[in-house]
Amino acid sequence: MVVGPPIGALVGGVSAIILTQMIIDALKTKIFNGRKNIAVARAYSYLGINSGASDEEVLAAYHSCCLRYHPDRNEGSRESHEAFCKLQTYFDLIRCSRDKVF
Repeated sequence: MVVGPPIGALVGGVSAIILTQMIIDALKTKIFNGRKNIAVARAYSYLGINSGASDEEVLAAYHSCCLRYHPDRNEGSRESHEAFCKLQTYFDLIRCSRDKVF
């Protein structure tokens, strides 16, 4: 019976989840240390749109950034992983500030 690969996959998956949560926690601290309006302005800037953008424009910018920053499209680099986590956090911030669910 082969036990190594399944256990290795499990450990690798758990490690990735822990790393992702650590990155998200660090980003939340960095993003939310300022005032809410500054954090929201940063979120719009990160997506490359202004705060007056329609919901459709926000969603289109989000999808465009997802394609640009997704780790699978960037050979799983740590930088792309961090950028993708930051994108998710900023998009959630915009959604919360608009009281919307896209």
